[in-house]
Amino acid sequence: MEDPESLGFKVKGRKIATDIEPPLNVVYLARVVDPAQWDSLFVDALIAKLAMEWSEPCAKEARLVKAITEDFNRKIQTAFGVDGAEGSTEMLPVWSWADANR
Repeated sequence: MEDPESLGFKVKGRKIATDIEPPLNVVYLARVVDPAQWDSLFVDALIAKLAMEWSEPCAKEARLVKAITEDFNRKIQTAFGVDGAEGSTEMLPVWSWADANR
């Protein structure tokens, strides 16, 4: 993996600082291991997923398994819907490396 600074950017907390001229095509992936930073819709969907997986071997009623599965499907659809609506068409200000360090 290349050093981010050699590519012209720096990760500062939850922000990426760069002098590269906009527009930027960025895909940022992070391993967020602190549950306090997880989105609440993600947490809801994760809990529903675990309940769905554990209900199949434990539940004696197919109706219960079906209800839990439907709950998971609703929560994941809500999470994806909100995530898709969070995109922004707003132009962000151009920062330089010097501005990012303030």
